[in-house]
Amino acid sequence: KRQIVSSRYAFGGIAAIIGLCVALVVNTISYFCFPAYQFGFYLFLSIASFCMVLLFLAFILPSNYWLGVNAGFAVMFILIILLVVLGIWSRMTNNAIMGFVVDNFDLSMAIGFVSTIVIFALSYILSVGLFKRKYS
Repeated sequence: KRQIVSSRYAFGGIAAIIGLCVALVVNTISYFCFPAYQFGFYLFLSIASFCMVLLFLAFILPSNYWLGVNAGFAVMFILIILLVVLGIWSRMTNNAIMGFVVDNFDLSMAIGFVSTIVIFALSYILSVGLFKRKYS
């Protein structure tokens, strides 16, 4: 059972890394074609999208093991709605989350990346437990 969960997480992680590589290539090309911002901004976008994919996987995969595939779809839909609402709220209230990221860029990157990895690891542990409980 642990091997089944591991293979799904490994596939998700590999797909996310491939997506990160594609995003790096596209953002590097964008930087050379439209150099409006420094390269670090384009790098940040690639890494932020990678972390977002890992966070989505961290919430979707355990819900699949807990309530089935439809629960995973529902969780994905809810997460997308939450991201849109967060963006609209940030814009309307002028609470720019990106302002904090810009002011504390190195700290934000470190906290974001480390917390994403920790959440992904905790998600794996939870998924193993849920899968074992469901099929024992």
